Amino acid sequence: IKMKLIDKAKMHGNDLEALRAQLEIISTQTQSCQIKTDKIQLLSRMSEFDAEDGVFMFLAPKAQAVYASDCRSELLTIGRVADAKLDAKNVPSELKDEMEDGKNMAVLDGGKAIFVSENFINDLLSRYGLNGDGCRTASARRDALLQELMGKAPAEVTVVLRNDEEGNYSKAFACRSARYAVVPQTILTDFIDNITGMGEKHCVYWNMTNFMTTVLVDFPDIAKDYSQTLALKEEVVPGVILNTSDTGHSSVSIKAMFRVGSRAYLPVGDNVRRKHYGRVCKNALTEKVRDEIFKGYRQFPERLVELMDIEVVPGEAFELAIRSMEPNRLFIHDDEVRRVIDEMTALYPVTKMPAYEVAITAMYACEHPGLSKTAKDHLQEIGWKAVYAPFESIAISK
Repeated sequence: IKMKLIDKAKMHGNDLEALRAQLEIISTQTQSCQIKTDKIQLLSRMSEFDAEDGVFMFLAPKAQAVYASDCRSELLTIGRVADAKLDAKNVPSELKDEMEDGKNMAVLDGGKAIFVSENFINDLLSRYGLNGDGCRTASARRDALLQELMGKAPAEVTVVLRNDEEGNYSKAFACRSARYAVVPQTILTDFIDNITGMGEKHCVYWNMTNFMTTVLVDFPDIAKDYSQTLALKEEVVPGVILNTSDTGHSSVSIKAMFRVGSRAYLPVGDNVRRKHYGRVCKNALTEKVRDEIFKGYRQFPERLVELMDIEVVPGEAFELAIRSMEPNRLFIHDDEVRRVIDEMTALYPVTKMPAYEVAITAMYACEHPGLSKTAKDHLQEIGWKAVYAPFESIAISK
């Protein structure tokens, strides 16, 4: 199974070798080219004008197109793409169906027509200040205005393309700045291969789309070491989550992850990032992760051990733990924060409890019922801070 060149394509698994194979394929298929926007011609899908079965109709505004309120016919041309020609190039039905749904095509510098993703069009719209949901709706008038702006104020851009394996057709997935450099997604498996001194490397999962790849790897041998050398109440498993995109959706990003007991993995600490400008060196990236993540791995479980010996009053402790996470009111309102604190406190009708239980409960506040997705995502990113709340300042006994 291989990734198809459609916007909604996705793959997942938990085998590193399967991920490696997919990343090698997609990296081979991916290329970039620098071009001025006045050398890009948009082809607007016009299904209502299909003249006959098996022929897809397009409206092609010229580079000197006029404003949408004055689309004169002499500045527009009609394009036809025959279904039979697409079949001859082995274009999959899913890609033709996507085109039927209003996706554009484009011609780069007078060459052959290529398919384009919705993201490619959105990149161009944003570049020329055509933002908002209304601009995201495909129409010939919108494309004519965009075409005119591209011609009047040409900008140097980097177009990220993928080709099918036979080279019969291409699709543009992004239109980034001229400085943008495609970093092959194989950087993820190269980085994992480059990790040493951590024992076994176990892939928990990987997810892949045409816009982003994510992989979570944990280190079971380090978890065993924690169990043998620290008096932990539950198993604590460290790992790293890696993200990258060759279409500009993410820099190369690596973050520490921990799983406590049978709960979910949550991020701990800040990301190590490398933007897509210039060349990314896997050795330099590995050293940066070693210095900023791996060297501090024991701090988290050691802090959990400290919390086991501190007793606190539940209401006061949950207030401290959640407030120490510094929730941003842009993502979770103060009323929601108050409700989470009160409902967590109500779960423990006792006069005192270990700070460990408070910290872990607060850390996983993202799983609390009734929260919006925005609030959950925010709490998932900051939950680890609850473990480092100054419980010592409110301790009943140690």
